[in-house]
Amino acid sequence: SSGADSISVIILDDVTTPVFTLGATSTRCEGAGTVTYEATSTNNTGITYSLDATTDAFAGNSIKTTTGEVTYAAGWNGTSIITVTAAGCNGPRNSTHIVTTTPTVGTPVFALGTTSTRCQGVGVVTYSATASNATGITYSLDATSTTAGNTINTSTGAVTYDASWIGTSVITASATGCNGPRTSTHTVTVTPTVSMPVFV
Repeated sequence: SSGADSISVIILDDVTTPVFTLGATSTRCEGAGTVTYEATSTNNTGITYSLDATTDAFAGNSIKTTTGEVTYAAGWNGTSIITVTAAGCNGPRNSTHIVTTTPTVGTPVFALGTTSTRCQGVGVVTYSATASNATGITYSLDATSTTAGNTINTSTGAVTYDASWIGTSVITASATGCNGPRTSTHTVTVTPTVSMPVFV
């Protein structure tokens, strides 16, 4: 009798959808730097990475297609999409990671400018400021003014002046956010009350 030839068949498992180590999304602050967005996939025969066209077109941004390492330019902010492709049986399989690069917080600008004057006397004046891309703004008053009995609302910039206070008060606004905090000051000159005329 003659023996039949045998054939060995290797059945490969399907490649799985890649999973990023950092998850599906992440955030970073604006600024030059590199971040590696690594992904894993079982049964793959190779993994490659790519960067969305908008991010890639910005001068200085780039990606290493073999490692997922993205180099960010100093001036870049916005949304970036990293796509990973895993080759293998019944592949390729893709997944994406979305990165939000938050702009740098701006320096606070006081609505009343950098300086102002007021007459001595009890009263409340609000020294509000705005800052681009800020996550919050807090206010403080110089030590000399607070020691003299003046107070400030740290969340609004409203200063309550003591009746006897004269001199210079400095309000500081501090804006929190990416690459912050950023601060600026407003200087107030409190002028003494004019005295009553006295005839010679």
